[in-house]
Amino acid sequence: LEIGYVNDFSSFIRRRLNVLSGNLSLGLFLVLIILTFILKFRIALLVSVGIPFAFLGTLFIFYNGDYSLN
Repeated sequence: LEIGYVNDFSSFIRRRLNVLSGNLSLGLFLVLIILTFILKFRIALLVSVGIPFAFLGTLFIFYNGDYSLN
């Protein structure tokens, strides 16, 4: 008798979340650098702080709306 998982998609979800996290940090860095050339540093910092809130807001909407990354 052998017990195993069938249709385990958790590794795909973890990989996709890792890609999203990497894109988040790279996007935050690039936005901060580019906006610093155009705007004052304080305004650029405030705009770049909004990126993680948008990311977390999207995950919140996905969770409450029964959407999936899969």
